[in-house]
Amino acid sequence: MDGPGMETDAGLAEALTDNVIVTPGDVICRSAGFVRGHGTFVREAMLVASVAGVVHRVNRVVSVRPVGSRYVGEVGDVVVGRVTEVAAKRWRVDVRGRQDAVLLLSGLHMGEGTQRRMTAEDQLGMRKHLQEGDLVCADVHTFFSDGGMSLHARSAQYGKLQNGCAVSVPPFLIQRLAAHFVTLPCGVDIVVGMNGVIWVAESVSDEELEAAAAAEEAAARAASSSPSSSSSSSSFAATHRSRGLSSAAKASLRRRVAAEREVTAEARRRVARVRACIAALGWALLAVTPAHIMALYSSAEAAGTPLVSLSDPAVMAELVRGLGEEEEEDDDEDESGAAAAAGADAEFDSASVPAPVVKVAAAL
Repeated sequence: MDGPGMETDAGLAEALTDNVIVTPGDVICRSAGFVRGHGTFVREAMLVASVAGVVHRVNRVVSVRPVGSRYVGEVGDVVVGRVTEVAAKRWRVDVRGRQDAVLLLSGLHMGEGTQRRMTAEDQLGMRKHLQEGDLVCADVHTFFSDGGMSLHARSAQYGKLQNGCAVSVPPFLIQRLAAHFVTLPCGVDIVVGMNGVIWVAESVSDEELEAAAAAEEAAARAASSSPSSSSSSSSFAATHRSRGLSSAAKASLRRRVAAEREVTAEARRRVARVRACIAALGWALLAVTPAHIMALYSSAEAAGTPLVSLSDPAVMAELVRGLGEEEEEDDDEDESGAAAAAGADAEFDSASVPAPVVKVAAAL
């Protein structure tokens, strides 16, 4: 197959697995049986790319996503954006799309542990929760008739982001993950936004969570004045000690600890190093995944690369080149292992088939 041309449906599916990149004029596949999508046109019964980007297929619709395109969201996407305006009952959030997304007041988690209707007082105090310039994490809830995105942040793990930094990469480098809230082995948390914005912050350890929970329990006991409330508070604490915090309560407590604690100099260095590794992946147009981030992080640590040198293009190119060589070695090992397994299966199958059948098959 010359270039990215794909003659059959099977060839197209195989190419999509490899995230094939096309340039204007490249033949993608035959037009018969497929529907022309954005970034393509039909010429001589062939689908041809009209822009440079990555081939994308949804059922029979074939399109090309440009490399420098704006973010096009899908329902359920985790995004990281910046608040640009506080309006009536809503915030406008820049998610690097064609237009600002909308986060409704009723769609924000207030951290109270209960779901309730928003009042006029909540509308007047919207800036207490989010104001212009704040970074917020949410998911895409729905779309308006004009194509605008409506965000949702009702879960405790969503909301305002503090005590960290954000780094932006092209959105097409972000892959859909099983979990977009990832704790890296180096002690750094990342929120991988599908819009190409990645939040980087220090991880909250279990010891910090236990200390914060104990402090809140002590404060609740001190605030209680009547014996009945004291006994109920004690039973509540005993229940949590025996069963542990729920996932929602733990996420809410983790967010409060991350916002209120003081970040040490060593933690800032780890966060800055992870951010530099993500920026290097974006600079090299490589997929931004937790595995790639940790591979670059480990390579920089092993080489003793100073933090200030990670922004040097020559240093970034060397680290990325090493990552590519490691991936090629892994691919070769996988291919050799698959070939050995296939040979073993073939040997086993031929041994288990009666001799006359094997002879007939060999003759054919």
